[in-house]
Amino acid sequence: MGAWTSTIRYAENRAQGWDIGSGSTESLCKTMARRVKAPGMRWDPAGAETRLQLTALQDSNAWQDYWKLTAQQN
Repeated sequence: MGAWTSTIRYAENRAQGWDIGSGSTESLCKTMARRVKAPGMRWDPAGAETRLQLTALQDSNAWQDYWKLTAQQN
């Protein structure tokens, strides 16, 4: 960890209010996995990937922006 201290710039990131740990990312991974592993759910890899991508868009509040951009590109 000490070798990365200057690269990560902890003080600067904390001053911006950004997370510097992995806890929130690990928690989100666990939550996302639960969403495709609920009782009775069966997914093929492509379906699970699509479900997770759409859920990530929604959870990150990027849903509207993504679809606006997609419409503009088509």
